[in-house]
Amino acid sequence: MDMRRLSETSRRVALVGICAAALLLVACRSRGGQVGQVQSDATVRRELAVVRAGPASVNPLPELTDDQDRPLPAGGLVTTDANGEASVLIGNCERIFIFQNSGLIKTACPKSEVSSGTVTCSVEGTSVFNNDCAGQVVIQTPSADVSPQGTWLSVTYLSNRQLSLVMVYEGQVEVWPVLDADQRTLGEGRTIKEGFFWYSAPDAVLRPIQGLPPRQPIPFEEMPPVVEVLNLRSWMERIRARAEQDGIPFPEVLLEEPALRAVQLLVGGGGPLKDPGVQEAVLRGVPWAELSASIFPDQDVPVIVVLGDQSVDARAVGHDPGQARELLAAAGFPNGFGLVLLTPPNDREIIVMAREVAASLADIGIEVRLSTVAPAEAPGAINGLVRSGQAVLWMNRR
Repeated sequence: MDMRRLSETSRRVALVGICAAALLLVACRSRGGQVGQVQSDATVRRELAVVRAGPASVNPLPELTDDQDRPLPAGGLVTTDANGEASVLIGNCERIFIFQNSGLIKTACPKSEVSSGTVTCSVEGTSVFNNDCAGQVVIQTPSADVSPQGTWLSVTYLSNRQLSLVMVYEGQVEVWPVLDADQRTLGEGRTIKEGFFWYSAPDAVLRPIQGLPPRQPIPFEEMPPVVEVLNLRSWMERIRARAEQDGIPFPEVLLEEPALRAVQLLVGGGGPLKDPGVQEAVLRGVPWAELSASIFPDQDVPVIVVLGDQSVDARAVGHDPGQARELLAAAGFPNGFGLVLLTPPNDREIIVMAREVAASLADIGIEVRLSTVAPAEAPGAINGLVRSGQAVLWMNRR
């Protein structure tokens, strides 16, 4: 089956929309114009505070103050805060775990139809699906359809990339990519087995991640760089905790640091860093070779400093704080200046190196403010700082 549309005979369906930590139960229109009914046996439970649930028309939603199962009516809405976790049980055979920052988004996936079964619609964030339903189950995002068979899996949808990521921990699933988001045209289906992941986005925005092919089964061993670049570590840790509670083996490789080929320091410019003399002062003011050897003692890790369209291994640049101060004075900054050094939020080794770099630069009069940003958001953060006139550096691994 190369192409298909979700347009079938009208049947009753349940639609569960998970919307940026918000889960919206709504009805969807069938091909014949009838409104399908939401299952009446859906319940919601607080797993970790804070969880809010109730009719979508109520604002603010009442907070769940205990861990009891409560009926979730048609049109009901569930939200969690950054630390909260909620679960929704449908038909006593599928439980959905939601852990996201709260966001009262009252929309669901694009309307579509299926011939039978339960439809769950995830339009932002990460959720875990523990499915034991005998009938057909369809998990839908704006860029993929997923049909599991007796499966424990996670589904992530990142709206800023229109990216769907499916990870199969037990069982197997059938997946279909959405080729055209407006028409919701589906492409060729694939089977994803236990221990593999799959990702896709609409054709117009589809790009490989870390050189890995989209729309193909990829073993979990290849996942660490994807976790890093998409900033998924906190979600992966929540998935691991949930897997342990459900007795599902969690491959620790998913939380391993990606293989380090080099440390990269991007001189984003801005403020005094536009001056080549200041750039050289930064190079000479830090003992790069010593830092690399101490932080990565068992590896030969280059420190690649990117200056515009040129790059240099900073380990080969001599450490000379005196000359660095002279360069700053010659550039008009005898008393130094301030800059922002950005790093990924969960890369321990890079953060340690950044702290050492900040200490070395302080010795030559440069005051460093450390901050973290997800790799996917780094270009925008750098551009924003540069436009505001601030000097900025970005350190990550590659």
